[in-house]
Amino acid sequence: MIRLLLDRIVTMAITLWVVFTITFFLVRFTPGGPFMEEKPIPDAIRRTIEAKFHMHDPLWKQYSRHLWNTACLDFGPSYKMEDYTVNEIIAEGFPVSASLGIFAMVFAIILGVTSGVVSAVRRYSAYDYGFMTVAILGIAVPNFVLGSLAIILFVFILGWFPAAGWGTLQQIILPAICLGLPFAGYIARLTRTGMLEVLNQDYIRTAYAKGLAPVNVIMKHALRGALLPVVSYLGPATAGILSGSLVLERIFVLPGMGSHFLEGAFQRDYVLVMGMVMVYTALVFVMNSLVDLSYAIIDPRIGSR
Repeated sequence: MIRLLLDRIVTMAITLWVVFTITFFLVRFTPGGPFMEEKPIPDAIRRTIEAKFHMHDPLWKQYSRHLWNTACLDFGPSYKMEDYTVNEIIAEGFPVSASLGIFAMVFAIILGVTSGVVSAVRRYSAYDYGFMTVAILGIAVPNFVLGSLAIILFVFILGWFPAAGWGTLQQIILPAICLGLPFAGYIARLTRTGMLEVLNQDYIRTAYAKGLAPVNVIMKHALRGALLPVVSYLGPATAGILSGSLVLERIFVLPGMGSHFLEGAFQRDYVLVMGMVMVYTALVFVMNSLVDLSYAIIDPRIGSR
């Protein structure tokens, strides 16, 4: 276990460095700049601002300075948001994005696992066809389309939820459902496939032969093995929820990291974009590592190999 953790730490450091390098040169070579406004500013003021942020230094020097600061977890001041550092922006936006992601993931897991188990147990029934049809629709329709339709239906027509804002549970429910529904469809299909495979195993037939109640067989014996494909998917699903929240946070006007990331990209705020990308990369890598470590807990046979 210690060796695995050390390997993960080294791999994470290399991955973050590669992502940092690619992102740094991409944003630097993108046309435009953080101080190119529609209304031109005097050249003297522009030179003063650029000197303050060391933008006249050679590119390799900017790269090495930014790499060292990032390694020290200091992303520097924002180019466009006055009196704000990137660390402060992330500290304000991360709780919002994390709360939205947690609610969306919990919703996706509960709905997806429940639908998949029912579909597998009642195979070829109306429940099976109904749940799988909804799952396919959830996968096929992008979450920003779901968000737009949900606002029209539940906000303007039914009036059940507010259209935007943050701070109350009622304001979280609608964007969390729109964000988690596509992933619930994937989880439902994976759970159904895994459950169908496990239900044909000998130990399941033995459990039924011993007279165990069907609920106990499904929940205590079959479900544990059927969840392995779902656990594998949780790492990529986390990445999808993080990237999907970029658009939904704009649609529902949520002050999360996604909104700040898009604003930084539109305004060419290099350091803000770099900080957001590094945080997203680290979160996804950590989630994938936790998924790998959880295999041994769910199925001890994997940990003994």
